[in-house]
Parts: sequence; structure tokens; C-alpha cells
Amino acid sequence: MASRFLVGFSQGLVNRLHADGALVVRRGAVDAVGLRLAEKLAASGEHKSLIPQVVKVLLEDPDVDDLFADDDDIARAAESLGPGALR
Repeated sequence: MASRFLVGFSQGLVNRLHADGALVVRRGAVDAVGLRLAEKLAASGEHKSLIPQVVKVLLEDPDVDDLFADDDDIARAAESLGPGALR
């Protein structure tokens, strides 16, 4: 099970990427994609390489149609969330 922090991070990141047009998700599936991202990141245990793992999980998600962001774009999106977005 993913921690509250990881769920908040994942939800915030998916929402940011979707809002920026960098992540195309099936209608109404943004929250589900965020939760699956958090669960798979928690299960992977690969916290030292979080950004590449985010890319891998998003590309494998059945509700994600396209991802137009590279590792640097995703890192910038994650940094822009700020601590208040992770609560």
C-alpha cells in the first residue's frame, strides 16, 4: 500500500501533467491513473530512480493514451508541485 505522501505526489503529478497537456488520459480516469501510479511506485521499491519509474508506470497504464514528457519535464512538473500539493 502506498503512503499518503506517495499518493499525494502521484495524484499531484498526474494532474499537473494532464493539465499541461503532457499526459493524455481517458476521460474521467485521472484519479485512477494517479492511484495506480502510487501503488506501483510503492510496490517497486525503486525510490532512488523515481522519475524513470514514473515514466514506465504511466506508459504501461491502460488509461494513458499518450505521454509527451521526458524525464526532465516530469522532474520539473514534480518540483513545481511544492509541499502544499502533497497533503
